[in-house]
Amino acid sequence: MRIIRALCATLLAVSGAALLAGASPTRAQVFNGADLCHASSPQPKSANALPTEFSCTDTPQAYQDGSLWLRIPAQDLPADIAEEPALLVHYSRFDQLDVTFLYADGARERQSVRNGDFAGHWRIGGQLEFAPPVRTAPFGESSSTSPGWPARTCCACALWSATMPPAGRPRLPCGSVVR
Repeated sequence: MRIIRALCATLLAVSGAALLAGASPTRAQVFNGADLCHASSPQPKSANALPTEFSCTDTPQAYQDGSLWLRIPAQDLPADIAEEPALLVHYSRFDQLDVTFLYADGARERQSVRNGDFAGHWRIGGQLEFAPPVRTAPFGESSSTSPGWPARTCCACALWSATMPPAGRPRLPCGSVVR
């Protein structure tokens, strides 16, 4: 009985400390194929060479043996995000996945994983998490410095694979921005 009482007291103390510390619940903004703009190329592109043109109206094609880039506009992120968001990707059929975060001051932060080597990005439920470093500059890239990119681009994902799903309406992988 003492053990049960001690465990209950510890649980209450930890819960109370979390409430006092201002712990806020995590929430997600889900982006699916209709929310994302895309670019593709028949050969894998260098992760340092971002595409100059994205299409926001049609279905991605001709990327099965090359690159598929997906762009999430920063203006689509919830306005009341208090912290830097993290990008969760629920997809594993790729050879390499690169995520690039773009900032208004021109800085770019790139993170990569390879199939089977997810390093510290793997999360419960088969998610891959990409968290940008905390910066004072907001997300966004000037369209004058990156032709074809609308201002306020949050991030772009590039998937390189020879084993991507066949053409048609693919299940686009860049899914949730959370915090």
